[in-house]
Amino acid sequence: MPTAAELMPLVPGRRWRYRLSVGGRTVARLTQEVLLVAQGRSSTLARLRRQVEGEPPQVVPVVSGAGEVRVDGQPVLRDPIAPGSTWPGMGPEGPARYRVAAVAEAVEVPAGRFEGATVVRVTGPDDGELAESTYVPGVGLVRHRFNGPLGWGLLELEAWEPGDGEGAGR
Repeated sequence: MPTAAELMPLVPGRRWRYRLSVGGRTVARLTQEVLLVAQGRSSTLARLRRQVEGEPPQVVPVVSGAGEVRVDGQPVLRDPIAPGSTWPGMGPEGPARYRVAAVAEAVEVPAGRFEGATVVRVTGPDDGELAESTYVPGVGLVRHRFNGPLGWGLLELEAWEPGDGEGAGR
């Protein structure tokens, strides 16, 4: 089983490009890049720059340590990464529950086919599905399906670059 840190690699210069679709129609592109990584005694702190095309960039903190990864304060991954593992967090309108729905899955996105993916589902207090995120060890987030103001949206990885001299990107 992968660890939370393996599913969200924090490497300086790592970059992801996503396609955002709503109702089957591409509405935007999003890029994310790891800007800065600082290693502490028990955790890693990174700054992640996110930019939707045509919008100003945002910089969000990412902390990886003590068996979890927090993005902008939210615990998006937590060890153990095993089917059925759960942890509390916040959704767009209040408390939410994160649950590992599957591990070792195959997933196909515009960037290619990946093996060993982990699927995390997020539900609200009434158990209604809010989101589903798919992560691949050594790559990061490859798919994110979410219930937004315009209906269900889909963010899919189109390309990624490993960063910091790790070799050729995709």
